[in-house]
Amino acid sequence: METQSAAQKPQPVVTAVNLLWASLAVGLVKMLMDFSNLSSMAPAAFTNFILIFTFALIAFLIFKISAGRDWARSLSSNMALNLALFGCWTLRDKTAQRQLALC
Repeated sequence: METQSAAQKPQPVVTAVNLLWASLAVGLVKMLMDFSNLSSMAPAAFTNFILIFTFALIAFLIFKISAGRDWARSLSSNMALNLALFGCWTLRDKTAQRQLALC
């Protein structure tokens, strides 16, 4: 299966890929702003490895989505769904902890 060139891609696909790259850039800026807080939670080497690996994986998936790979779209959709579900679960638990602390 050949990859499509930028001229053959539909405009919504080009827009979606550009938004994914912009989201990664905003995440990088946010991570740099919160780095001192992140590095205080775990050893610096471990934190750096996880951050670099995560950003590299996401950049790789965006690149493959741009190339028209269906598996990359499926994997990124599954990752986003799982992160959203577990993120809501974590937020719910943290909210319950805060309410207990206020009592």
